[in-house]
Amino acid sequence: MPTSPFAKRDILSFKDLQAETVILPETGSLTERVVREAQLKSGVRLQRTITMSTFPLMCEAVLQGAGIAIFLSESGLISRGLAEVPIAELTQQHETAVVAPKDRAKLRLVKAFIGIASS
Repeated sequence: MPTSPFAKRDILSFKDLQAETVILPETGSLTERVVREAQLKSGVRLQRTITMSTFPLMCEAVLQGAGIAIFLSESGLISRGLAEVPIAELTQQHETAVVAPKDRAKLRLVKAFIGIASS
């Protein structure tokens, strides 16, 4: 939330977030897996987490004061002026790929989708 003291920080760590309610995307998502692995590696466990199914829902929960959401860079649309602050334990970059079967990759609809996704 933009009014949170964390919003003014240049970087956060899992230790900073231990006493906070942390909002994560659904179990099995890339973000959830990356956060879980980073917690194991760092030895710091986030005590209170909430799981939500979509990025817009996570943003709305933050705006309503339910907690602090963790997104991977460029994984969702950060809405209405929410502050983005990097987390020290989550510095690895993750690539996004669009995959289509070879026999359908040349269809106009698929080409259009890939064009929009890559811009």
